[in-house]
Amino acid sequence: MKKTATLFAILAICTVFACGALAADPFEKADKALDKAATSVDSAAKKEAELKDKAAKKDAELKEKAAKKEADLREKAAKKEAAAREKAAKRDAAAKEKAARKEAAAAAKRKKAEEKAAARKQKIDATTKGATDLHDAVKKDVETLSK
Repeated sequence: MKKTATLFAILAICTVFACGALAADPFEKADKALDKAATSVDSAAKKEAELKDKAAKKDAELKEKAAKKEADLREKAAKKEAAAREKAAKRDAAAKEKAARKEAAAAAKRKKAEEKAAARKQKIDATTKGATDLHDAVKKDVETLSK
């Protein structure tokens, strides 16, 4: 009986150790599986964060390029508008200058015509006076002769 009790005791002790070892093995596998899952979740989260960072950087770059392009287009438009204004101002100035030259030429022609008219009138007046004087002189001579 002592031998049987001892045998049962040893068997019980071995069973306890074996159960612990057997029980530890499934828990260890579960821990490893959980660790593996956690690692893959962490790596997926890191990849997602990296992708978000890349997307944010790319978005920022695209926005910056778009802003730069828009600024360049605005600058070009402003330059074109300024050039158009300058061209219009030059055209207006040239038109005003041409009109002033035409007006000056017309004024010169008018003055020349007035001077010609005044000279003609003066000549006519002188001729008329000369003729009147001659007529008066002839009349006087006729009167003097008839006396």
